[in-house]
Amino acid sequence: MDPSLWAEISAVEDRHWWFTGRREIITHLVSTLLPDGASILDIGCGTGFMLEALTGRYDAWGLEPDALIRHKSRQAVHGRILPGDTTDHSRLLGRRFDLVLLLDVLEHVEHDVKALRAAAATVAQNGRLLVTVPANPRLWSAHDERNAHYRRYTAETLAAVLDAAGLVTSRLTHFNSRLYPIVRAHRILSARHTERELQIPPAPINSLLRWIFAGERYRLEHGYGYGSGLSLAAVASIRPTG
Repeated sequence: MDPSLWAEISAVEDRHWWFTGRREIITHLVSTLLPDGASILDIGCGTGFMLEALTGRYDAWGLEPDALIRHKSRQAVHGRILPGDTTDHSRLLGRRFDLVLLLDVLEHVEHDVKALRAAAATVAQNGRLLVTVPANPRLWSAHDERNAHYRRYTAETLAAVLDAAGLVTSRLTHFNSRLYPIVRAHRILSARHTERELQIPPAPINSLLRWIFAGERYRLEHGYGYGSGLSLAAVASIRPTG
């Protein structure tokens, strides 16, 4: 990933419509999966933006491999972000969690099945994983290159890697669907200027985009989902043996 990118993200993630809308969607989905007080592990948690929204209701912890990002993590969760990644769980001391989050992480990993198998080792009995990834390989652009992506997924390829990792998928859907045409057009227009993707629109437009995006959580909650979109979300559990 571009070394300057995390600095840009941390400067806007608590205001930009994509980050704030996505956080509303994820926290809402988590609330449908877990009771209050359940344990959560956010692998690849970055600055702790998502973790911060979960700690008041859950026993939430994060793993982040980049020492500089951990140093810049949010004060509210600074002590809850440990060194580690999809394959390095040494600082967890064998602890397992009711829900493990891999939020836009797999696309950064060369061997995604291996990463999922390793992450599954942190899931408690009867626990689950919540995975999000960028969708549609035809949307590959400079955005993906700047973000050091190895791939974008289809619903079929994501289902296949989850299955290969020994996981059973109970829910798989696209999201970031309502704004698909607008975001797609913006990606094309800013293809040579990817830094513009993180510019915050004027306040009224930013609020409107967040409202439209975050509103997808209700349809996702009831299992209807979307047939296309910029992202995919999946809920999976460990396949029983024997």
